[in-house]
Amino acid sequence: MRIAFSLIGFILFSLLSYSLAEHIHSTSSSRNITLIWMAASSSLAIFSLTSALFILPNKAFWIAAGSLITLSLVRIFAFPYSNDALLPSVENLASYEPGYFLAMLLWLLILARVNAKDVMC
Repeated sequence: MRIAFSLIGFILFSLLSYSLAEHIHSTSSSRNITLIWMAASSSLAIFSLTSALFILPNKAFWIAAGSLITLSLVRIFAFPYSNDALLPSVENLASYEPGYFLAMLLWLLILARVNAKDVMC
């Protein structure tokens, strides 16, 4: 079950990274912001693949979640929002950032739970 969930996460976040890579050239949102979220989803795809191949300690999931929370705090404080940044639109990638953050954090919790069943501690 751990391997199946991990491979699903790898495919899901690889496709998300690919779609974000296409958004860099096709939307008016900031290139730096898009690169940050593309790096985060790529890292989570690699983390999911690693979880499929190896049983990871629970500390690895805590470190990944802490890194994701740190990334979102850097995004909040380093790159200011414009007035219409939170209004959903196809051209405004910043409006989807809370959803990206919650999806990534939820996926880390699912992986941690599935992985915990395989850990004999």
